[in-house]
Amino acid sequence: MNPIILANKKGIAFSIDFAIASIAVLLIITLFLFSLNLLIESSETELSEFSTKKEAIFLLDSMVKNHCENSFKCLAGFDASKKRAVENTLSARKLAGFSKDKNFPKIKAVWIKFKNGEKQFLLKQQTSEKNCYAFNRLVLVNGRKALLELLACGE
Repeated sequence: MNPIILANKKGIAFSIDFAIASIAVLLIITLFLFSLNLLIESSETELSEFSTKKEAIFLLDSMVKNHCENSFKCLAGFDASKKRAVENTLSARKLAGFSKDKNFPKIKAVWIKFKNGEKQFLLKQQTSEKNCYAFNRLVLVNGRKALLELLACGE
């Protein structure tokens, strides 16, 4: 037999095997890249949601734990004898004459809801209506139990 003919037959068989293997490898690489793209997109969405939730929780904690003058972020009462803020007790004086900061674009509304159903809005502004999350903290206002509620909306 002619050695050239044998080489051609062997070469065709190996090239078909290589083509099938190449198609399989390219398919696996394509599926990997597609799943990686989906993972990146979902991570971006979750990061945006986390940012909104983090800002809302930090603001709510700051409101009930800090005492400072003329700021929306500091509503806690002040105990002069101990010279410190009283956590979870809101100052009625600060609530009455409080200035509204507009530095919170993701915060849609903040209000105090008393046990009898009465609501006192502290902040209400136009923001996105998508991806809204509500958070609340139990507080005392003039000795009355109430919920300090905050609604934050993402983009």
